Amino acid sequence: LIIGFSAGQIQLIDPFQKELQVSRLYNEDRLVDGTAVTCLKWVPGQPQCFLAAHASGNAYLYNEELSCNATPPVYQIFKQ
Repeated sequence: LIIGFSAGQIQLIDPFQKELQVSRLYNEDRLVDGTAVTCLKWVPGQPQCFLAAHASGNAYLYNEELSCNATPPVYQIFKQ
């Protein structure tokens, strides 16, 4: 189960783990994007990957097997 929050964080929860609640938090410090999460979708054929869209208009691909970086991402502007 993935949940997006209005401050940009994303939480991954395994509801089937009753004894030990497994939970991971992505974009915890809002370094990737600080705007509200507007849509979350699992990537077909890639059970460990999900796509997150934000109110800023940006979309990010997350892999639940990888942790989030502690530093903000660097983007290169591409114009056609």
